[in-house]
Amino acid sequence: MPRSYGGKVDMLHFSLDSPIREEHNAMRGVACYDSVLESIRVARSLGERPDILFTVFDHNIGHIETIWKNICLPDNLVLILNPVFEYNAVQTGGGLSESSLTALSWWGKQKNVYLNEAFITLRRNGGNDTAKPVCRAASSTIVISPDNHLVLPCYHLGLKTIPIGDNLYEVFQSAEVKYWIEQEGRLPQCQGCAINCYMQPSLRSK
Repeated sequence: MPRSYGGKVDMLHFSLDSPIREEHNAMRGVACYDSVLESIRVARSLGERPDILFTVFDHNIGHIETIWKNICLPDNLVLILNPVFEYNAVQTGGGLSESSLTALSWWGKQKNVYLNEAFITLRRNGGNDTAKPVCRAASSTIVISPDNHLVLPCYHLGLKTIPIGDNLYEVFQSAEVKYWIEQEGRLPQCQGCAINCYMQPSLRSK
């Protein structure tokens, strides 16, 4: 992070999925463990307060405590727990077991740990239900491709791309985009989806 960015960053997330170098690198598919820790150190030296984003699987949930105690608490960093979800062709190992969901609920109540409890409820309910969709992918999130197209209804499905040109506002107000917004969470492919970022705008933990 350049020093010129110091004090100008609102949110800074670093993904760390294991306190074991080899395991984290294997999960990410790239040797990045040392770089992540160094980046956290640099961010701290610039006065930033980064978060640690931990993607939770059944096989790594036991590592939460080590990262929490050894990395987060000493520097007063927030540990964000992100339950795994299916991501296109990426092998995620399936959903989380009931015991992992229970453990996650407990961790979400600990100091310096953030977890949206509604993510747990969503999974226990089987994910998005096309009959009563909770997805807000198209209405809450604007996805722009590198070639300047609007991607709908979400980045993961990418069923429709619309050229933006130089007027995103007009394109977003068009009848075609409104049609795709109406389809969010209602398409056959949306059944059972539990992608957190698309569900969060409509979920509220009770």
